Amino acid sequence: MTPERSRAAAALLIAALVAAAVAAGWRAFRGGSADPCAGVTFHPPGARRDPGGPLPPALGREPELDRRIRAALRLPRSPVVYCADFADPFMLVDDGGRVHAFATNTARQHVPVLSGAGLLRASRLDEALPQLPTWSTPGNVWAPAVLAAGPDRFVLFYTTRVAATGQQCIARVEASRPAGPYLDRSTAPFVCPPAPDNAIDPSVVRTPDGWVLVWATYGPRTPHQIVAAPLAPDLAALAARPATLIVADRPWEDGVVEGPSMLAAGGTYHLVYSGNRWDTAAYAMGTARCSSPLGPCTKAPGPWIASSGRVQGPGGSELFRDRDGRTWLVFHAWVGPVGYPQGARRLLVAEVDLSGPDPVLVVP
Repeated sequence: MTPERSRAAAALLIAALVAAAVAAGWRAFRGGSADPCAGVTFHPPGARRDPGGPLPPALGREPELDRRIRAALRLPRSPVVYCADFADPFMLVDDGGRVHAFATNTARQHVPVLSGAGLLRASRLDEALPQLPTWSTPGNVWAPAVLAAGPDRFVLFYTTRVAATGQQCIARVEASRPAGPYLDRSTAPFVCPPAPDNAIDPSVVRTPDGWVLVWATYGPRTPHQIVAAPLAPDLAALAARPATLIVADRPWEDGVVEGPSMLAAGGTYHLVYSGNRWDTAAYAMGTARCSSPLGPCTKAPGPWIASSGRVQGPGGSELFRDRDGRTWLVFHAWVGPVGYPQGARRLLVAEVDLSGPDPVLVVP
């Protein structure tokens, strides 16, 4: 064999070995023995409750917090819906009953969206936001929220980084279909505090008086807090100055409150939020009771849902109701390694009971 052929054969062998290693890693990720979601199953909407057992007690009140969380989440069989990176999820159920799940940017989409006839029957993964505004920074698009203003009018709010200042601010864009495409041609953020403070993680709640925008804000001069303001009737501006709902003042939050979601039940507005550092197993969810969407709010003393078993760092949650009026909590968690690039934040969902003073996860 000539030296040239020898080098060519060696190069082919190395290429084959690399390809085999990549394929093996991909197979393991997609469903082989190393699949992080293997054995972590989802109990779909419509599953019957156990008629012989009461609902679990509200979490965060008990000294055996880990046991209560484990029971409520049925670990290690946690309700994974989508075993891929799908962080800070938001669910919209349209008038036709189709479910649209939006998430923080991935390597391929600015705002990925899963759409389908049900939570387990998403037909495809699409790009909801193919065009970013010129003032934003690609690769920094987080925590989307969508409201249905009419049959052909949908408004998307999302967080992105302002290229000129480095701030994280909230953008707003409209589309005629729930899953988009949303083409953002705005010239400035929708909500952006004075630099260098930040506004992140928008969510929306419908009230008898209209829509309210809820978000988190923080900066060198401002402690982490969650605020809310009513939207103008045309949904194109805030109708009042933001009111503070909660601040980061619990030890478990470690100075961070973010990812708010609010839903009304029985005259109470239930606020669910995330606290601590998003890329650690210490990330968790807390709750607060609010007398109105603009407060005042009373926080629970401890976390509601925290790491347990194979589900680590749960957060980025959103409360929503299906067409039958049942309440669900959609959220992300690390199932497998915690943190990027090894880990991924998977999409999970669980039913929630809001009939009492505090939210309770329902055990199917």
